[in-house]
Amino acid sequence: MLKQAFEKEKVELMIQELEGMFNNIQDLRGRVEEFETKYAELMNSPQYREKLKLLKEELGLAGVLPPRERATPTIVEKLTGSGKFYNSLGVEILEVAGKKARENGGILTLAEVALTVNKERVDQFVQLGDLIKALKILQDYELIPGIKTLPSGVQVVEFLPVEISEDSNTILNIASSSGWVAIEEVMLKTKWPRERAERALRSLEKGGIARVDVSYAMGTRWYFPGLMRSTAEKRR
Repeated sequence: MLKQAFEKEKVELMIQELEGMFNNIQDLRGRVEEFETKYAELMNSPQYREKLKLLKEELGLAGVLPPRERATPTIVEKLTGSGKFYNSLGVEILEVAGKKARENGGILTLAEVALTVNKERVDQFVQLGDLIKALKILQDYELIPGIKTLPSGVQVVEFLPVEISEDSNTILNIASSSGWVAIEEVMLKTKWPRERAERALRSLEKGGIARVDVSYAMGTRWYFPGLMRSTAEKRR
């Protein structure tokens, strides 16, 4: 009798433990669902989505939040320039255009940003006005330095803090018409001595914004990948 009573108590304890484990699993499932809802915009990133998927598989929680629908802004969002659409678009800009900007010294023309983002969108085209609103939100949250308009009228988006001197800005303005400059062109248009022009060009080269190319036929040229889109648009 004593043995049976002991076994019965042991079984009841085991059941209680299983019930506690089940409640923990249910609670965990709820927490994961809350997490997916709270960070739905970030889950559009393949990197984060894959990590969450692996975590859920380890926990025995099947399924993963599907990618965010690429919707257009509501009338209220359009009028206020804020809301879920623009927050989500900002995340997308950082993901696809920010990566490309880092390869070009931290800057891209606004036209290049628009092209890069829309290349990822099969069915819906992001209007330039919406893109600018999303960029301003990123700037307000200090996630990017912001948008700069060169004297030539070309708008450049800075994704990384880039120390650009007045001389470097002058060269960027000259390069915005063709996507490249030669030191002789800089000297001719600015009336600078060769040492000053070369110092500014080398600074842009060191920052990854410009890339030097030396050839027998063309001489030495500095190319600006982040400005190439603006020059291509001008030729059309």
